[in-house]
Amino acid sequence: MRSPRRPVQREKAEQADIEQLAVTLGGRAWRLGTRRRRGTPCPSCGTFVPEDQGTRQSPGLPDLFLWLPARDVVPATTLWWEAKAGRNPLRPEQQDFRAMALSAGHPHGVGGVDSFVAWCVGQGRVKVRAGTSRGGGGERGVKGIFI
Repeated sequence: MRSPRRPVQREKAEQADIEQLAVTLGGRAWRLGTRRRRGTPCPSCGTFVPEDQGTRQSPGLPDLFLWLPARDVVPATTLWWEAKAGRNPLRPEQQDFRAMALSAGHPHGVGGVDSFVAWCVGQGRVKVRAGTSRGGGGERGVKGIFI
């Protein structure tokens, strides 16, 4: 029998969890995109008129720029992070930005909060208690992480 799958969070929720964890680790997070109004009703007829849906950021820029402080023997670092939920692939301009950042020695991560936790574990910034993961049952956040 297969184990039940955790529902996939929306990218904005994944991004918010990553920001929260970075701050919990003593770091800072800068959100590079902004939300715009979806539209307004026409003043004369009341018909909904859509407006610009874009974030008005340059195509390919990641969702977050993060700073994490030094910890034990791990130096402080900055990194770019593209929040993704589920199996959403990078768009071509995001792939280009990622490749250029990595070629210049700038860390660049992709994925949800689980991927960010894995990156932090790989860097030696956090430890995860065996057998734990993010809470199910609609809970958000990360459980079982030792800072």
